[in-house]
Amino acid sequence: AHYHPTLELIVYGEGSITCLLDGEEPAQTHPGTALVIPAGQVHADRATTAYAQLYLQLRHPGLERLYTAPRVLSDEGGTLGTVAALVVREWSGTLPERERMLGLLLEQLELVLHRLGAGETPSDAERLVR
Repeated sequence: AHYHPTLELIVYGEGSITCLLDGEEPAQTHPGTALVIPAGQVHADRATTAYAQLYLQLRHPGLERLYTAPRVLSDEGGTLGTVAALVVREWSGTLPERERMLGLLLEQLELVLHRLGAGETPSDAERLVR
């Protein structure tokens, strides 16, 4: 078991993971789900299959206030995974105005996480665009 000093966001693209969370019920994940783990939350991951995931550690006061307990989120529309992938790509890139683009993408990531945290599901239009 371990913990991180920052909020942890994991978006699952393939496979299945059981996340053991200190003091919580085990969280089951599969493709199309995301797991948000608050800073300092003790946890351990157990892969039940081969898997692929996007993994981000975020230091963000707004998200830290919203996610005070671990949450499994549905990313049915794929929006969270898309934005998270763009954040990772921009973070490791060197294109002009990288910092500005990264700031905008992190704002979008925050909005998507707020919506998913509030239980909003993707609209038909969003599913159509995907």
